[in-house]
Amino acid sequence: MSANREGLRSLIAGVGFATVSGSLLAAAAVVTPAAAQGISDAYDEIIVTARKREESLQDVPISGTALSADQLDLFQIEEFDDFVRAIPGANILGNGPEFLRDVAFRGLGSGRSSDSNSATGIYKNGVFSAGGTFGGRSFTILDLYDVERIEAFRGPQGALFGRNAYGGAINIVTARPRFETEARLGVTYDSEVTRRIDGVAKAPIIEDRLALRLAALYSDAEGHLTNEFTNSDTHAERLYTGGRASLLFNATERLSALVVAEYLDSQVPGFSAALTKPRPFRPSFFGLNNNTPSITENEEWSVSLEIGYELDWASLTWITQYKARDTSTLDDLDGFRDNDGVTGMLPAYSGLATQERFGDFERVITEARLSGEAGPRLRWLLGADFLADSETFLQDQEDTAPGMALLATIDREKDVSSYSVFGSLDHDLTERWTVGAEVRWLVENRQSTTFSSVMGGMVTGLTGEDETSEILPVLTATYRFESNDRLYGRIARGLRTGGFNDRSSTVFTYEDEKVWSYELGAKTNWFGGRVQVDGAIFYTQIEDAQATAPVVVGGIVQPGVIVQNLGDAESYGGEIEARTRFTLGPGSLTVLGGISTQEGQFTDDRIVALSDVGGGTTIGNIQDLDLPQQRDFTLNLAFTYSLPVFNTGTDLRSSVNFSHALGGREEAQFTSEELDTLTQLDARMELKAEQWSLAVFGRNLTDQRAIMEHTGGNNVLVQEPLTYGGSAELRFCRRSGAGGASRSGPAGRAVLSSSKSTLERSGTVRLGGQAPASQARA
Repeated sequence: MSANREGLRSLIAGVGFATVSGSLLAAAAVVTPAAAQGISDAYDEIIVTARKREESLQDVPISGTALSADQLDLFQIEEFDDFVRAIPGANILGNGPEFLRDVAFRGLGSGRSSDSNSATGIYKNGVFSAGGTFGGRSFTILDLYDVERIEAFRGPQGALFGRNAYGGAINIVTARPRFETEARLGVTYDSEVTRRIDGVAKAPIIEDRLALRLAALYSDAEGHLTNEFTNSDTHAERLYTGGRASLLFNATERLSALVVAEYLDSQVPGFSAALTKPRPFRPSFFGLNNNTPSITENEEWSVSLEIGYELDWASLTWITQYKARDTSTLDDLDGFRDNDGVTGMLPAYSGLATQERFGDFERVITEARLSGEAGPRLRWLLGADFLADSETFLQDQEDTAPGMALLATIDREKDVSSYSVFGSLDHDLTERWTVGAEVRWLVENRQSTTFSSVMGGMVTGLTGEDETSEILPVLTATYRFESNDRLYGRIARGLRTGGFNDRSSTVFTYEDEKVWSYELGAKTNWFGGRVQVDGAIFYTQIEDAQATAPVVVGGIVQPGVIVQNLGDAESYGGEIEARTRFTLGPGSLTVLGGISTQEGQFTDDRIVALSDVGGGTTIGNIQDLDLPQQRDFTLNLAFTYSLPVFNTGTDLRSSVNFSHALGGREEAQFTSEELDTLTQLDARMELKAEQWSLAVFGRNLTDQRAIMEHTGGNNVLVQEPLTYGGSAELRFCRRSGAGGASRSGPAGRAVLSSSKSTLERSGTVRLGGQAPASQARA
């Protein structure tokens, strides 16, 4: 990196830091006397489960971000990409269809293929959710609906979360049934012709014993891409129908059970309909040229059982889940490879080439853990889990033009099984010092059988089996100052398991990628807790980094790219997050902000072949080459202001979100260009009463047009354009009080039964102050 670039990045990082910190500290300085004396200005204490137990985010020696349900609404976080933009140092990885969206924390996320393991662990209610060729890399629209909060933890989290929480972990906590009667119904319409209707209903079936919660949604969006071949946008349509049913049973004061069943049916753009090829001579930046519809149809369902039992000396939790997914996809192959006359990837097609894919995925996963305290200073946890995945995958490429025939086929079966034992100890050595240790012993077996052929040639059969056995330790130390500020250190081992390529007898199997992560951080409170500022610096040593690259056999470069281990690397950087809430005039202002900077290089002295930007190949020494998928600098800011409307019990709430990311490389390439600077400004204004709300919103208000990622020849994933729209919601609320009497209550204010169970308590958010009734969420 040149001195000029380094200096520019340092200047930008300094300005960003000054902007965030100065805004927050200045905001705290103008707090009105009433706010200084009241409790409503203390920032909400969000309880997370980073260590498989409920703790304040400020108490956990991990760099993390957590957003409550109300914040998710205000900040318009409805899709996975929206949440990623709110995390310092996170980068969205797009490879066409949304089921292949991924996220990289701290630059750990290269070496991607359709069925490779993601570098960030994806969890829902603490259960591992990633996996499968057609899904599992990111969360679905249903996953992000009707939730209590979303947690994101940076750095290796595999010791307690499990497999492939390598760069970090994201955990969604869905809303649980409560012993209260509530219902809400919402509708949304926007300029992308999105028509959405969603609703939630919950009620006790047996007072204090049995409660039900139902959530459902339907969404139909025409999308932002235009098919210039048919002069329509139907090929970019996104259609979702799904729902979730949760049943809570308090058998006794000690024993509770929670059953959750989910179903989602989606129809989304395939590869050639999710990507565009902006060119100077093209009519539109968002143009396609497909003569065949490119559609992915995905149907998935799951059912899980969680049992909690309170012993006299510990808490026992057992979770088991079955999950299945059926997928079919049809793609315009010539449109994907060469749809505007620019040569893409061989072979050449007639213009009538298509690609069909079919996939079936099944998973069974179970986990049991026991946790408790041994005296006032020692906390412990012990657990075990088991996972079994089974997947079949079929791909056919054919050209229906006269004289053409079957181009290529892939027929694959893959099975994965793993089991682990894990545990943790957390000990207060003194009133100031706390030390902790976590460890997981993981064993994973992978089997794959693949049959493939190209251009009707010889069928190649590849069968492989691979096993991983690894110990993943974590050591932490925390020092608490008299002010309750904390300084912590963390050393963690991370693992991203290997896998199999679709078709390569030379490099059919690629090995595990491992890291040692070293982190030093601080969690501080200012102005009586009204401002929270967290920061961390990190250094990561990477072993056997996975990356996509061509294969060279006998000095000849083979066509296509596959996942390989390209050697060791290192990554380092820093992050700062800040939060505050204070009274400003007659209302309340909440400010969230974060910045990050990171850098990384390959360190092995090794000659490799890497793809060029233009589609060729360069052979060279990979040492000192920049790691891909690391943004040089990211900044995210969010402001929300809530203003009571006279004394009507109605609030006017507005929010503005800004995110900015610059620098970084997309792939491990000697000729790689920098990623486009990505800037997005969103805003929302809502009038919210106890029983209704009306909102208007805008996304990408400055209509920025950035290329987020190149994929497959000349195809690119682009930033979505300016979108604006409105939504409305109706709510009904009726609570059950003590002794079985019922009474009406303001929407969202929790009036819980006296026999609140362990499972019902999960996901609580402790408020630093009592918010106005109309600000709470149903």
